[in-house]
Amino acid sequence: MDLTPALIGQSLDPYREGTPVRIVPDARRKHLSVCGATGAGKSHLIRSMVAADIAAGHGVTVIDPHGDLVAGLLA
Repeated sequence: MDLTPALIGQSLDPYREGTPVRIVPDARRKHLSVCGATGAGKSHLIRSMVAADIAAGHGVTVIDPHGDLVAGLLA
């Protein structure tokens, strides 16, 4: 499986400000948990990565206890 790094934002660190921050392919091949505050963009990040993987022909598994994320992906 040939994954590309997933862009998740830009660094706010004073020494690296503006540098792209990505999730590397090795981390994406393993279990991935996304944690953060309400409204931080967790669902948007997962939706974007899953949609890109599906478009590239890769298989995905999404565990979504509430079903909102999966419903949005299938729509």
